[in-house]
Amino acid sequence: MSVNSAAEVTLETDGGVALIRLDAPERRNALTPAMAADLRGALRRAEDDPSVGAVVVEATGPDFCAGADLQTLREAARDPLSGTSYDSLGEIYDMFAAFRRAAVPTIAAVGGRLVGAGINVSLMCDVRVVADDAVLIGFSAANVHPGGGHIEMLFDAAPTLAAALVLLGRRITAAEATAAGFAIECVPRDRLHQTAMNLARGAASDPELARRVTETFRTIRGAPGPGAMIERAPQLWSLRRVFKSSSS
Repeated sequence: MSVNSAAEVTLETDGGVALIRLDAPERRNALTPAMAADLRGALRRAEDDPSVGAVVVEATGPDFCAGADLQTLREAARDPLSGTSYDSLGEIYDMFAAFRRAAVPTIAAVGGRLVGAGINVSLMCDVRVVADDAVLIGFSAANVHPGGGHIEMLFDAAPTLAAALVLLGRRITAAEATAAGFAIECVPRDRLHQTAMNLARGAASDPELARRVTETFRTIRGAPGPGAMIERAPQLWSLRRVFKSSSS
């Protein structure tokens, strides 16, 4: 099966593993509302296929994800209270939440730069594998407040790393991210895809069991917290500040 929206999101299955790929390398896979909707759609199709026991999320090109698309942020900053602005960012936020509630285990295969919300794309998955060229660059690099539940997800994955990235603006290397618990493994770039697929096959070998265990796991862990809503107002404030100063 496949999903194709202007070639920006693809979905294929391989031995019980659904491979979802961000495929907009010309803009470093920066998220648009349409791309976020297609990612949710790809996940839904994977969940609806009973033969799928795990999902791998990866990206085409040298970088995993450069965050939210600049035009999307500019439009949200222009009129944060408009329905269009709310829905645009909301589409991206809702996509993060959908992956965090996924019916099957999810693995992010991460290489190159992850910037701002691009880090969220990896954090929305249960497990992360990083290539040795991966670099985490926080929202502060763009003078923007974190959003989309970034702080909550990052703190859950690696508390010390969260403080360094969010509070201090430190860039995090692949080795540092792995040592801090953000990723389960750091591998050479040419082994990234296969390493993630091999991990996924552990669940894909028995999809029915994987889904029951995932349901229990999510019930015990609990639903995503209020982080995304708490971050929303200060993020919009920061976007208005950034784009106001850039246009003056």
